[in-house]
Amino acid sequence: MAYFFGFRPAFFFILVGTLFANFWFVAPFGEFIFSYHDLQVWILNFCLGFVCISLIEYLQRERYKNKLLLLVAESRYLILLHRDNDLMKLLKKDNHV
Repeated sequence: MAYFFGFRPAFFFILVGTLFANFWFVAPFGEFIFSYHDLQVWILNFCLGFVCISLIEYLQRERYKNKLLLLVAESRYLILLHRDNDLMKLLKKDNHV
């Protein structure tokens, strides 16, 4: 979820998913009953989800930054290549005159 849509939708998904998991998969089923153990499970789930979402978001930003750096390096290489070709043409022209 975080990989495709970003931090906010993924965090919302963690919140809603934790609520539904408590409702459907924790005994007594179909009821919201909270105890100290449930609070520990919720906190653990939120912490792990937040860490995973944060890491995915960080890696996405780094990947985008590297992509931009690659484009900049490529354009600088092309500029350097064009200038070098122009200089070679100018030197060949001066030597043959």
